[in-house]
Amino acid sequence: MQILSEELILNTAEQLIEAKGMENVSLSSVASELGMTHAALYKYFKNKKTLWGALSIRWLDTILIETLTFKASEPVDKNQLIHDWLWSFVNAKRNSYKKDAKMFALYTAYVDQDPELLARHLNELAEKLTSLIGWEQENSVNIITTFTWFAAPAFAPAWLSNDFEEKFEALWDFLAPSIQQTLK
Repeated sequence: MQILSEELILNTAEQLIEAKGMENVSLSSVASELGMTHAALYKYFKNKKTLWGALSIRWLDTILIETLTFKASEPVDKNQLIHDWLWSFVNAKRNSYKKDAKMFALYTAYVDQDPELLARHLNELAEKLTSLIGWEQENSVNIITTFTWFAAPAFAPAWLSNDFEEKFEALWDFLAPSIQQTLK
């Protein structure tokens, strides 16, 4: 028998969700898969919501690894840097929606609908952009919020359109002069 850990529980839950779908997985089914009672899971997660929230955040961190570890190229054109970082971010969300519908559904249900987890997610993104640009975090939050259509799960079906990149570039072109002004 494997030693129970948060990582083992999350891995097992993710495998079950991929196999059966989120709506068909319970704490009892995760515990059963691990060969124990669901009460043993409470040492690590107080309920299904906290387990699914932790799994969603872990998945988000994985799909956004390039965005969260994004590095500036030399020489740094801050306007281009913001553009490239935003494209990395929205493209990661779009690709995850296309490639992993079951985990995207979990993320939508447990992060996008939970104000605390959503704030954590947005703050992590804003902190990364702020560290790249060296400006006020409020500016990063405003930029990320402005590009909501390209990143919020409610709009995900529209991301499959053939003109996704053109729409992104059109919004960027509209905002670039204001962003440039903010950078001065």
